[in-house]
Amino acid sequence: MGVRANLKKILEASSFPFISVDLVNRFWDLDGAGDIPVDSPRRVVPTRLTPELLKQYDQVWFFGQHMLTADDDPNQIRYDDPNEKVKLETNAPTVMGRRHAPDPYGYKDSALIREERDALEDWMNQGGGVLILGDHSNHPLDPKGYPVSTLLYNLGRALGQDVRRAGEMRVWVGPLSGSGYAGNGIFINTSGDTEDMVWMPKQEDSVPQNIFPKFWDLVIPWLGLAERIWHPLFEGYTDIIRIMPDHGHEGVVHIPPDLSDTNVWPTFTGFDGKTYQPQPEIVARGTNQKDWMFQMDAVSAYDGQLAGVGRIVAHTTFHHFINVNLHYFRLPDGSPGETLQIISQYFLNLASYLMPHRLRARALGTMLQSVNNSSNMRDLAGAPLGLIGGAAFQALGKTATQGQIHDLINLAVEAAIPAMQDNVSLQLGLPRN
Repeated sequence: MGVRANLKKILEASSFPFISVDLVNRFWDLDGAGDIPVDSPRRVVPTRLTPELLKQYDQVWFFGQHMLTADDDPNQIRYDDPNEKVKLETNAPTVMGRRHAPDPYGYKDSALIREERDALEDWMNQGGGVLILGDHSNHPLDPKGYPVSTLLYNLGRALGQDVRRAGEMRVWVGPLSGSGYAGNGIFINTSGDTEDMVWMPKQEDSVPQNIFPKFWDLVIPWLGLAERIWHPLFEGYTDIIRIMPDHGHEGVVHIPPDLSDTNVWPTFTGFDGKTYQPQPEIVARGTNQKDWMFQMDAVSAYDGQLAGVGRIVAHTTFHHFINVNLHYFRLPDGSPGETLQIISQYFLNLASYLMPHRLRARALGTMLQSVNNSSNMRDLAGAPLGLIGGAAFQALGKTATQGQIHDLINLAVEAAIPAMQDNVSLQLGLPRN
């Protein structure tokens, strides 16, 4: 599941904002490509999410792979809690704690322990941003290869299911999880590959999937204003981002059915004295090529900053980010082709979107200062505000995407006109020339 050659390189090439990426694996030391070397020793003590570790970072992107927690011996009982015990056969056993192949069933330390969950929740409540990822789901198998449960368990479940708020934005277990092996449940296939779990040429080709980002139609008749406003995650440098890497068997994102616990999903008081609650929303849909070419939810987002907590984004699969799905978007000389350039703009928007509120405020100040100090803006002193705004937007567009600019303008607008339930500042337009 390498990310160094593409994702890390793309993010760290950003001039606005400055981004530094560390690859931290729970069990393994990574090689130079960000992969786990074959036949490498597993750590005796896993990497834990401690307050000391988390305070070094502003956001965490979770690339979970393990479905369950398990002992090293494939004949041992594997379980996540005392009420859930199934006997499984690993299709990729570990031998003497050494890596031989991916093991989706996991190890006894694959899940976050209580101290980690508490530390992560505190960090998120202080503004830390989270990207939560998984993949398709499988039936647990007994030693003879037969399913031992009618339920499907999602890759990434062990690590991701207990992340506060974020864990509720994906389906981790159940008949409706996306499934790569089983035919029942929702089978999400955005690449058009067959059900083969090894031969997947379409996910590695140069053709991405088409996505359908969320938008609002802003109409103010008395101002003569009518404009389509897109979610800032999908506004690129010059156009709307409508593509994403594809994969033959993805998982499911969803809106949590119960948001009533305000200790989990906090509220805030609006300028009108009423109580409002930021809620997760579907911000992009893809096309499932498995059956009937129907649209399916692909990306969800939660903007908790109005309520004082960090933002969250969830995807149907980590394959939207890893090397195997990105490398054929490069040209023969290794440079990024047009498709990868567009997808890279989404990655930058995502990193910007997940920044804590304090860093967004700092970035807004930096952005405004850079514009104010430019000679072009000084020449416009005294000009109409519409002209000044359009010129400033063009100047900023040389280093930032429209989504980054839009999101930071939202921050300034919210300071002057506090948002209410629908986060109305997201629906304000940008100057256009």
